[in-house]
Amino acid sequence: MGKVIAIAALAANNVIGDSIKNDLPWPRIPSDMKFFERTTTGDFLENGKKNFVIMGRKTYESIPEAFRPLRNRSTVVVSSNNFYPVKEGLYSATSVEDALVLCNRINPSADIYIAGGGSIYAYAMKHNLVDELLITHLMYECEGDVVFPHIDTSIWFDAEKIEPTTDKKTGIVYIIVTYRKC
Repeated sequence: MGKVIAIAALAANNVIGDSIKNDLPWPRIPSDMKFFERTTTGDFLENGKKNFVIMGRKTYESIPEAFRPLRNRSTVVVSSNNFYPVKEGLYSATSVEDALVLCNRINPSADIYIAGGGSIYAYAMKHNLVDELLITHLMYECEGDVVFPHIDTSIWFDAEKIEPTTDKKTGIVYIIVTYRKC
């Protein structure tokens, strides 16, 4: 199996979402959205290998319909509904473990990105299903009721940091950090 990477953007107070609006609690950050697309797409354009992006149903449904399923990636929605509607490029599973098994069965060499929501991240990290964290730390605080799990520095170390970037549209400053297991 390829690497399993949790990818997320977090506000300074670890907030990642607003469950009432089913949306991000900050303005769209185009440069980070491009980073997410480029990273999760990987080298599809060079060799046709599609990576997987696993996410919960609410996260999937928060993506504007025109952008789902994610282009040039295989999307797996984790839902308690055994009959979640699927279409080309979209799969469903009833647990994170089932999603990982499905990804491995379809393409054992593909990387797998876990892209939320909060309970999916928490479950995957608690059950040691993640090899790496790829976190966009926003220098921005906001209101929201969905949070990313605490990154325990006795388990994870910051292996790589990209210099602070200021998004041209929003003015929000962020740092992208890759965490690996100690």
